Parts: sequence; structure tokens; C-alpha cells
Amino acid sequence: MSDDTGARDTIAEPVVTPEELFQLLVLCAKARHPVLITGSPGIGKTDIVKQVGEYLSCGLQISHAVVDSPLDWKGQPYAWIPECASISETAGSARPYPKAAFIPYGDLENLINAKSLLIHFADDLGQASDMVKAAYMQVQLGRKINGNKISDDVVFFAATNRKQDAAGVTRFLEPLKDRYHTIVELKTDFKQWIKWAIAHDIAHEVWTWIRMQPQFLNDFVPTSDFSRTPTPRAIHQLSDMYKLGIPKEMRMRLFGGTVGSKAAVNFVTHLEYYAKLQDPEFILANPDKARIEQEPALLYTTCGSLAGRATRKTMSAIVKYADRMEDAGFMEFSVLLVKDAGLRDANVLMATPAFIDWASRHHEQIAL
Repeated sequence: MSDDTGARDTIAEPVVTPEELFQLLVLCAKARHPVLITGSPGIGKTDIVKQVGEYLSCGLQISHAVVDSPLDWKGQPYAWIPECASISETAGSARPYPKAAFIPYGDLENLINAKSLLIHFADDLGQASDMVKAAYMQVQLGRKINGNKISDDVVFFAATNRKQDAAGVTRFLEPLKDRYHTIVELKTDFKQWIKWAIAHDIAHEVWTWIRMQPQFLNDFVPTSDFSRTPTPRAIHQLSDMYKLGIPKEMRMRLFGGTVGSKAAVNFVTHLEYYAKLQDPEFILANPDKARIEQEPALLYTTCGSLAGRATRKTMSAIVKYADRMEDAGFMEFSVLLVKDAGLRDANVLMATPAFIDWASRHHEQIAL
């Protein structure tokens, strides 16, 4: 009989995009089905669980398993309750005596007494000790804590990095894996991230850079020192750092501390294109006269600088300038500009007369 153990070891869990993970967690939360999420550091596992909690308007309890104690899930503390029972001393006489009783508090109390949907999220479960993992195993299967039943309204989600991420992940007990209805690995999705970044006020200088250099969205590589490599979380931090107005002479070093030197060099080079642009405020004030750029890199950055300033008041000017880009032979960039501008606040900006008129003329391009 052949030994297929090696083959089984190479089989990975199913891969999902952020939007697919969100949909999965919403369905499983409603059905109270536990899910284990794996993925590299900084990819958005925790953020997506938080978004699910907000979407469902339910309770969210986050536990950092790596710092938990087994007693946190076995049950503690005990308290001495006087006169909770009696014991015979002699025939015909009895006296009350104290007895140890389990009194849950904090997270344990919430798990037992939840009256509506509560997501319990065990973050970094893979880094926890074997004893903590075993305690979680008992809680999830038996759904009891020291004899106290966990509410039927509680659903267990968990996340872990992978062993190859050098994140301190130890072996994952097979019986614990078996407690989850499904195990999935989260992967980044370039188009979904761009859409999210525009709507969440990531600096347009950053998301236009990622659009032009998508390899830097998630180029995570474990290192043996304190150097970093790009992850979606690090890109978000880069946006925060950039918005501080870091002096030009410090950018290379400080951005390197956020996304690594290779990515920092590329991003600072990208910023040099912004110095060549027309003032975006001038374009918005003069959409009929402003210069139409000819170089693709400048067109990308112009579109980003305008989309990043999209408001109800500026949408008409953006559409006018986009129409001129189309007339100049840059249909792709024209569509990109208006679609990105609308994503800044879709519920508001896609309902403006200017956007509706443009969309009626470009319904085929919108569908692409």
C-alpha cells in the first residue's frame, strides 16, 4: 500500500478573497458555525471579522489567545459561598457549611449569558500554548465552561498565521481543527483593495502607487532582523505616515521602516510624479482649460489626485475633465477617473446629476 502522507501534507486550505471571507463569515455567524481563518501577517483577518460584527450589529468579543491561560477557559475564579449546603454532624442535627462555586465574570460571563448574536474571535490562536488550544477545544465542542452552558447565540471564529510566516505558530492540534466547520486561507485581492482604499481615505498617492505597482500590496517575507516588507496593514500605515507631512529628506528612511527599503524607494520615486502635475485645484476650477497629460504615469497620478478630491461640489468638474480626456484619446483613464471618484462616497457621489449623466453615456465601460 502506498503512503500518501506526503501528498496530504501539500494540500492547502481553500483560498478566499476579502469579499468572499466577509460573505462566508456573515453566513456562518447567522448559522453559529465556527470558522478558522489562516493567512500571512497584516493581511486583514481581524479587520474583516470586525466589519462582520458591524454589519450584523452584533456583539464582538476579541480574545488574544497567545496571552491567555488555560484557566481563562477552564473556568475561574471560585468563591466560597456561605450556607450554600448543610452537613450532618450528629444524628438529628446539622450545620451549614461553605462550598466552592464557579462565578464567571468578564468574557466568560458574556459567553454564558449572551441573549443575542455574539462573535467570539480568538486572534492569533496558532501562537497559543497547547494547553490553551486544548481548553478552546473543550469549550467549542462541549460548549460548556465548568458545567455552565455557553449561550446558543455565541459563534466562535479564530485566526492564525501560518508556520512559514515565522510568527511563532506552533502545531495546531488535529482535534481542534476538527471543531471548525471550515478552514480557509485569506489572500489579498488587488481590485478589491483599491476599491476599499478609495472609500476609506487611504492617501491617493498611496493607492495610485499600488495600482501602478501591485506587487507591493503584499510582498511579505519573514526577516531575521527588524526590517519590514509590505503587507496591506503596512500599506495602510504608510498612508498614515505620508499624511503626517514627513520632510522629503526623511521620507526614504522613515517609509523604509514601514514597508521596507525596496518598496520605500519605489514609492518615493512615484511621489516625484506628483511634483510634475498641474495643481489639482486648478484643474477642478478650470476643467475646460486645464492641460491633459500625455504620459501614462502622469495620467494615473492626475486621476488619483482628482478622485481623491471628489465631493458633491467637485463631481461636475471631474466629469467635464474626464470627458476632455476621452476626447483626447484616453478613454481608459477617463473611465478610471470617474469610477474612482464615485467610489469616494458611492451613496452620495454616484447619485449626483453629473455622475448619472456620465454613467448613462458609459454604461458599457462601467460594466467592465
